[in-house]
Amino acid sequence: MNNSMLESIGVKLKEARKKSGLKQSQVAELTGINMTQLSYYETATREINLNILEKLANLYGYKIDYFVTGNEVKEPEI
Repeated sequence: MNNSMLESIGVKLKEARKKSGLKQSQVAELTGINMTQLSYYETATREINLNILEKLANLYGYKIDYFVTGNEVKEPEI
């Protein structure tokens, strides 16, 4: 993954988390992802794998495509 893609994913992850009204600590607790790792993903310090991206996308109600391509397709709210 190149740096610009990582940065784009990180920005979208942070925005999606904030739109969901969640703090990093809450996301960490809900997903089992270490809070430090979550911070690294949001700041594009570390590369994110698809399994973790899928967990976060599901939590925030987005499809993975949104984070990778930028097409904002949300899952229908239940």
